[in-house]
Amino acid sequence: MARLNERELNIVDYMAWANIPYRVSGKWAWPVEHDSMRVHIDKNYFHRYSTDTWGHLREFIQAYYPDYSTEMVAKTVDEFAASAGKAEIKRSEIERKQEKFSWSALQIKSKLNTQALTFLAKIRGFNALTIAELQKQKLVVVGQRNNLYFPWVNKENKVVGADVQGTTLTKTSKRPYFKGVVGGSQHAHGWSMLSAPGKCDRAVVFEGPLDAIAYYQMNRAELTKAPALLISLGGVEKLDVLATALNEHLTPTGGHLKQLDLALDNDESGRGAVQTLKEKGLHSNELTRVSVLIPQVGKDWNEQLLRQGVGAKEVAIADFNQAVIDSETKRPKPSTMADTAVKQPVTTPFWPRLSDFEHFVTENRNLLGRLQI
Repeated sequence: MARLNERELNIVDYMAWANIPYRVSGKWAWPVEHDSMRVHIDKNYFHRYSTDTWGHLREFIQAYYPDYSTEMVAKTVDEFAASAGKAEIKRSEIERKQEKFSWSALQIKSKLNTQALTFLAKIRGFNALTIAELQKQKLVVVGQRNNLYFPWVNKENKVVGADVQGTTLTKTSKRPYFKGVVGGSQHAHGWSMLSAPGKCDRAVVFEGPLDAIAYYQMNRAELTKAPALLISLGGVEKLDVLATALNEHLTPTGGHLKQLDLALDNDESGRGAVQTLKEKGLHSNELTRVSVLIPQVGKDWNEQLLRQGVGAKEVAIADFNQAVIDSETKRPKPSTMADTAVKQPVTTPFWPRLSDFEHFVTENRNLLGRLQI
């Protein structure tokens, strides 16, 4: 059998060949040791939302083994290609078996301890009122290794997954604090928060729970008077979380979606996600207004809170491009990676495939039909 073209080398087959444990959730495979990475089983690409990297097998190996040199990556690809060209690799049913999520195994304690409270208050800038509201709604708890857990709750009020945030300063990671997703989490779900009781007709979408909480604190007065559903995607590529949250948490309040605010990070990946939604036809009409919210200070809402910034630049999604340019030109120098991303055209699409979003629209036309996507 002839050697396969590099683009034909299957990432899931490689994981089986390299004895990399992974679990399967629907059409995605998730390496157990790098839960922020996911591999589309049929379309054969990966995306790692924590670092906004994506690609095919070569890029996957480099992301999974960051210490590998270019030569080591190339050698690994060659070795796998030689094996894949000789015989079909059998994927292990055990490796493909989905890991079960266990909330009880995380040693959850509803009352936050001193380390957790210090992290939330001193490191993330949340005040006593905000922390009290989070505890009242059981939106953050502490568990093993003093980690914070942000539970994903389904419509039956059952915890089916969670974001995890470390509170101990690390020495080896590029991130000062560990951040990830609990193994076995149902990835169609995510963390969300109703800002107040009552009928809800507004949803605000964020990349992570800490940004949603920061936005809540900065806009507490408004959000207490007019309830809104704050949704954390857990990564900008997880659009199915948006659909699930609207169906399971906004609709039961008796509300109808009249305002959809995209409050993603003001960086290349966040802006790329908004641009993709716009290009796919997401826009306002007489029933629903779609806007983009841009932090006035920093790249995300928690950074704005920590830097004591206030306000947001609200832009109709139709006018989004010009607004991004305007906001970026006001940034202080030296320029950042985000500044460079605005000045230079982005040639790599944020979502390698748009069919995921098309599926999301098809499955939720009964709820989102008024958006005329």
